[in-house]
Amino acid sequence: MGIDPTEVHTVTLGAAAGLGESALTRIDITGEELKRLKFKVKLPPEQLQQSFPLVEIIGAERACSGYLLPLLSSLLLLAERGTKLEKPLGICLNKNPEVPEDKTWLLVGDCAQIKSENELNWVGNLPPSRETLLSSLIKCISQ
Repeated sequence: MGIDPTEVHTVTLGAAAGLGESALTRIDITGEELKRLKFKVKLPPEQLQQSFPLVEIIGAERACSGYLLPLLSSLLLLAERGTKLEKPLGICLNKNPEVPEDKTWLLVGDCAQIKSENELNWVGNLPPSRETLLSSLIKCISQ
């Protein structure tokens, strides 16, 4: 797939917990040769950067997967639908977020909520539904 297994967080966590093997040299491979089956896959951040160059996701490296995965899925669905951003959008996933002043923002996660007059820019409840995230993203995009 063209991806270093050490770059995939779930693979490294699984290997550390003894739930599988991430080193190809320690795996007995039978059947078709791997080199004939190779294809390139983009990781979600790379795909998002290509689809939405104006989106900045803050705190993704520490975010709960219950928020991050639905968010990435919703953004990729918007990309498939041909949605384009006309202006920058910041998405904050961490505690005590520093809300960007120069762009529209969306806070995702119970820990990311701040006191604000604009409640439309926050999505909580773990895990958030795809409909809720899509609706909030569309509102932010159209602001």
